[in-house]
Amino acid sequence: MNRRSMSFAVCFLAIVCVAASLRLAGLGDVGIFGVDGGRYILDGLSKANELENGIRLLEGKWSELTGSGEFLLSDFAPEAAERLAQQYPFSPKLGVSYLTGMVLLWTGPWVSAFSVIEAIAGILLVAVVIVFVGKLRDWPTGLLAGLLLAVSGYSVYYARNAYPQSTASLCYVLAVWAHAIAYAPGKDGARGNRSYLVMSGALAGIGFWINYQIAAALPALAAIQLFASFKGGGAVRGIRQFVSGGLLMTAGFVAVQLAAEAVTYPWVLLFRSQGMTYPHATYLELLWPRLVSQSGAPVNMSGLVLLPYFHGVLEGYPATLIALVLLTGGGLVAIGTWASGDSNGRYRAFVYVMVPFAVPVLIFSLKTMQGARTFTFALPFFAALLAMAVVAIWRYPTSYRAPIRMTVVVLMGISFASSTVCLREILAIRSAYPVCIAHLKETDSPGACAAWSSALESYLLQEGLEGGSLYRYVGEERVPPRWYVSDWQELYDRRYPDEAVALPAGAEPDRVFDHSFGRIFLEVEAFPSYGNTIDNIRFVQNLDLNRARKLLVYDLHETGLRSPLTMTAPAPLRD
Repeated sequence: MNRRSMSFAVCFLAIVCVAASLRLAGLGDVGIFGVDGGRYILDGLSKANELENGIRLLEGKWSELTGSGEFLLSDFAPEAAERLAQQYPFSPKLGVSYLTGMVLLWTGPWVSAFSVIEAIAGILLVAVVIVFVGKLRDWPTGLLAGLLLAVSGYSVYYARNAYPQSTASLCYVLAVWAHAIAYAPGKDGARGNRSYLVMSGALAGIGFWINYQIAAALPALAAIQLFASFKGGGAVRGIRQFVSGGLLMTAGFVAVQLAAEAVTYPWVLLFRSQGMTYPHATYLELLWPRLVSQSGAPVNMSGLVLLPYFHGVLEGYPATLIALVLLTGGGLVAIGTWASGDSNGRYRAFVYVMVPFAVPVLIFSLKTMQGARTFTFALPFFAALLAMAVVAIWRYPTSYRAPIRMTVVVLMGISFASSTVCLREILAIRSAYPVCIAHLKETDSPGACAAWSSALESYLLQEGLEGGSLYRYVGEERVPPRWYVSDWQELYDRRYPDEAVALPAGAEPDRVFDHSFGRIFLEVEAFPSYGNTIDNIRFVQNLDLNRARKLLVYDLHETGLRSPLTMTAPAPLRD
């Protein structure tokens, strides 16, 4: 290994270590806060039960084959159904449910199981970006892109959270990279590298299986295929390549979807052979209603400010402004030197960096539900664009090179300081649920219920306590547990925790705890899903932080429930 390769390897490892330290530090103490995070844990438990049934089935048949005793499906199926009935999958993001289920099989009920998966995916994402951008442009640009992503407060926030964003983003970047390999200079993407095109579609399919909301980013792959097919050659050749390559990518995507659906079919047949119905829905049964309901979101032109706003919240507004300045400068340099530079390399950078950044940003800005996490698919490519802009400015041949480089250094330093301030707040986020559950365990009635119940339910299952959704108790005409929990999730309905709709007016809490989070968490997580973006920004900016982070425990023996209870249906999952 020569000195240059050694230097790259050292820098690569250093950046990955920085990424790992920011994403893993104190991760087990962060906990979960909301309905989605809790729901993914509960869905993971549903798949852990399914996987456990598979292990018991294999063990039983192996024991029978080795003469250790007869294994009867008539005995196994009812017991398996009882285990499966403990949790029913709700979200169609079954890819991540299986990943979480594998971890839970090893650890048992653990609310941080999914956060660990996301953190590992976030670390791998940094490593992949370094190599991808390094091969696409050059290694200094790749290292800078990886460093920018590693220390990005935006990226770190979602790598320490319980949403399937980093895992799906990793698949998205890998899908783009596979396509870039198929159409590498000197290769014919339509004939010589069919396997990479199929791989690109399959990786996109895996990302969709993990998080179906990546659907709004996948049109970028069609645009990439279009640009790559018509680079050089005639129109007929371009159309032929676009269609043939697109079919190969579609085949890879569809194959994953069919496999995801077929995973459950052996269980369906096994249960049907015993005259029973399999308790869990299949992938497509869960997916179709969610996909249809969210595809009907109206176009929202005011959403164009969403990415700058969320970037400012999670990175600091100085970092957002500096990124805009550097991207503008880098773009002007690229335009000014296009003819004298490597036009083919710049075209590929446009196709494989700018397109996969711009397409999801536009779609998630103008349509689909509003939220900071929707833009995480574009973050790796944003880091790559910013790195390319900085390198282009740094290398610009001019007599003013020294002051320009000094300006770049100063701006990057200010941007880093801005992100560091946000990172401190992000790394300090902690859930109050563990303290609340510890208090409940000390009472004579340790069970609890809530309107937004999945986070609470995940903690109760971890500690072996009873409780869950108040809706379920009321719907089944059962007496709910003594304790009722209300927290920031009431903001989904634009109420504070002390305005819980289930309780009579003037109800006083028995105990009050505080989630440890600041304005970053509040403005990101309480952001309304729909409506005018400007109005939504005003709403979250005007929220009372101290009032919003309270976790209140009410004694239903003292306060009772509101009569008549106005809640008639379970609160929807915000995914």
